[in-house]
Amino acid sequence: PLAYGNIGANTAASVTLTATLGVSLTYVSDTLGVTPEINGNTVVWHLPLACYGYHKSFTLTVQPPEGAAYGDEYPVTLTLSASLPDLAPDDNTAEIVVRVVRRTFLPVVAR
Repeated sequence: PLAYGNIGANTAASVTLTATLGVSLTYVSDTLGVTPEINGNTVVWHLPLACYGYHKSFTLTVQPPEGAAYGDEYPVTLTLSASLPDLAPDDNTAEIVVRVVRRTFLPVVAR
């Protein structure tokens, strides 16, 4: 899950969250509840006003390219901006990595 919020004294207006997907990643869906604009590997959400104490989390689902091998990693850069850039901290960018994994389910034996 991805989380963002406002702990500043001012209400943040014109809040934009941008996800730049690594090469070959494809946007599939999200649970944010705001329809994003998708342009190539960039996904942009225009968010509602965020007053003090506002906080939200959501899940972003992406798909690796066909033929991706277990252990392959793909970067995603997230940037949060608002209409008051002079009051926003400089660290509103996060770098995450999507890793292709193999899920293994083991049987449960009840005795």
